[in-house]
Amino acid sequence: MYRSLYSWLTLLLLLSPCAAVVDQNTDGMGDLWQLKHQAQSLQATDDADNDGQNNRAEAIAGTDPFQANEVIRVTRAIPTATTFQVFWPSIAGKRYQVECSTALNADSWNPVGDLHSGTDEELSATFPLGEVNLYYRVKVADVDTDTDGVTDWEAIQAGLDDEHDHGHQHLDKHEQLLEMLNNPPTVTVVANDQQAAEPGPSSSADPGAFTVTRTGGIGAITVFLQQTGDTTAADHATIPTTVSLPFGVRSATIPVT
Repeated sequence: MYRSLYSWLTLLLLLSPCAAVVDQNTDGMGDLWQLKHQAQSLQATDDADNDGQNNRAEAIAGTDPFQANEVIRVTRAIPTATTFQVFWPSIAGKRYQVECSTALNADSWNPVGDLHSGTDEELSATFPLGEVNLYYRVKVADVDTDTDGVTDWEAIQAGLDDEHDHGHQHLDKHEQLLEMLNNPPTVTVVANDQQAAEPGPSSSADPGAFTVTRTGGIGAITVFLQQTGDTTAADHATIPTTVSLPFGVRSATIPVT
């Protein structure tokens, strides 16, 4: 007889200071997660998308609180004569542990197998069959691998890695994240090619471009552009009057042809 399999999601944040998310208003939901999903008005105990997971659970899992089909749970299982394999979706920066129990309403569940790091792809784990029927569930937690005060998920979302400090070398990652969350962005517009030109009688075209870049801030913004100078509509294709920088996106390049 195959073991019983129960598709269940347990949302437990690891009680470790190194894995604590930034939650400046202590509402039980990470500030960066709220900003990404524009969920600042949500209450932790409500369930905005009615998917069975309250908003705090969605915040810990890293899922979208407004998309009912975005939830972390066991999605399928493949049994064989001696084993079965379980599958679940994952999010990069989160950590997953499969647990088992002999009773669905047990007070304690036992971890089985290895810890699994999220990849934004489906994960799986394989277990041997035994004589006792067991229930299984997947626990998701935040982790701070390098103990820098920023969880792995926050670091990925904010682009806080060793190669990208966004001009704040004097700040550690936790301070950089707080600055992104609390300070408005500064936007610059720079021409990529100062010598761009139309095609001439004896020369080919040298298309131009300019890059809109923000420093500070991380939420989605819209930048309004205004064209000045002596060029006309005949000189180049229409240049947009706005450019959007989605959550986490630092720059956008606008071609001039």
